[in-house]
Amino acid sequence: MSLSVLLVPVLLTAGCGGSSNADQKPVEPSGAVVEAVSVVRQTLRRELALTGSLLPNAEATVSAEVSGRVVELMFDVQRSVRKGDVLLRLDDTEYRLQLAQARAALAQTRLTAERAEQDFARDTKLMGTGSVSQRTIDVSRTARDAAKAQLEAAEAGVTLAEKRLDDTTVRAPISGAITLRSVNVGDYLRAPQAIAKIVQTAPLKIQTQVPERFASEIEAGQVISLSVDAYPSVLFEGHVARVNPATDPATRTFTVEGTISNTDGRLKPGFFAKTSIVRRVSDQVLMIPIEAVVTHDKKSLVFVARNGAALLTPVELGDRQDRMIEALTGVTERDSVLVSGHTTLMDGARIVLVNR
Repeated sequence: MSLSVLLVPVLLTAGCGGSSNADQKPVEPSGAVVEAVSVVRQTLRRELALTGSLLPNAEATVSAEVSGRVVELMFDVQRSVRKGDVLLRLDDTEYRLQLAQARAALAQTRLTAERAEQDFARDTKLMGTGSVSQRTIDVSRTARDAAKAQLEAAEAGVTLAEKRLDDTTVRAPISGAITLRSVNVGDYLRAPQAIAKIVQTAPLKIQTQVPERFASEIEAGQVISLSVDAYPSVLFEGHVARVNPATDPATRTFTVEGTISNTDGRLKPGFFAKTSIVRRVSDQVLMIPIEAVVTHDKKSLVFVARNGAALLTPVELGDRQDRMIEALTGVTERDSVLVSGHTTLMDGARIVLVNR
């Protein structure tokens, strides 16, 4: 942004016989003292200002899959855990006995199935010699098939007993932070009793509602930034992850979900956030300072410095970026607009430009 400066010569009037410095009077400026800056071209990030809420990327309620008494507890609220970490252990004595019984039953059933298979093979062979009847073969086949079914059931019983024993150790289903603990050592849990809640806070999701008129400009991958009251001077950035294809007919908005890395953990689920989405980037856009704009009768105007005068000029404004705003019409990049000392001027007023 360049500053246009008009140098006004200072004229000193002297008498015929000469005069001292004390007799000289300062020359008044020939116009209002103002500041001006040149209209510039900049790259403009066209941002859509919104509000939204921070949500956990994932959350899970941890429940006991089997009943039992808590004998060991390895977690607490606010502690971070990784998927698969052990949270607690239940007394597994009963489940070990159940597994031993299931394995013994499987061994017995396997022997019965093997014997039934051998009997069927023998009877089939004897049938060729006429030593056994078809009825005997049918009975033998039925016994073999029943033994196979019992074997499969016994194998499933062992698998179930193994799982139930394994379930006495409760593990974290996702990585995240513990936000709720509802169990202590010595408690008796009855499945499927909830014992904890885990939320995944890195990354976090930001969810916001976008007016339907911007549907053609929002897509996955665009930059999304946000600020929160807890850190008002910090701008957090992420990317649009998902755009809901359906619009809410009641609000005429659609849901946009972004992802924020949050590796430092400063952001918390539930925070209210002021957000913005960069819907597109435009190059070589005419920009003027916001302080250059004055409003009259609901119209936006600027004073253009030209030939020592301030010319009041209507402008059409576009998107804002920091302390600059897009000038769609009314000025060119050859113009300079007043930014100080201009709010009380009349159109065509004489001016003196000074350094800012």
